[in-house]
Amino acid sequence: MSDTWIEIQDGVGQSQSSGGGGGGSGTVTSVDMTVPTAFTVSGNPVTTSGTLAVAYSSTGTAYLTNSEFDIGASGAAFTANFAAANGFAQKVNLTQGSTATLQNIGPGGSYVLRVATTGLATFNITWPAAVRWGNAGAPTITASSAKSDIINFYGAPGGIILGTYAQGF
Repeated sequence: MSDTWIEIQDGVGQSQSSGGGGGGSGTVTSVDMTVPTAFTVSGNPVTTSGTLAVAYSSTGTAYLTNSEFDIGASGAAFTANFAAANGFAQKVNLTQGSTATLQNIGPGGSYVLRVATTGLATFNITWPAAVRWGNAGAPTITASSAKSDIINFYGAPGGIILGTYAQGF
């Protein structure tokens, strides 16, 4: 039996290869691959000879590049959906007092919401009951034009969300 090998390319021309000796015997009639939803597979299944190729999918781009997803203006309510398609760093423009909905915060995950203010009025956010704040309590959003507050969320077990913040940037 001949040697087998795997080559992985990182998209910028760098690759890693590994190989191993043959051994055993038998017949393989089909080879396929499954990957997380942030990727796609092409060239599958391989039934005689061929190459399986893995690439970023359009739903994985925001997560993989850490770009900031813009939720837009808050209105009376807004949703920060931290699904991979939107990424784990998001921004909302707070235009009035607003009620937040947080979606897809999984246990062990870290998420960031940048709250940008548009004027000098004080607007507060009503957070979901699952969010637990430290001793200082929930943030009072900075009331200054062109400032941002950074709100961090950590997905704790049991659906609890731990929140921290830094203000006035």
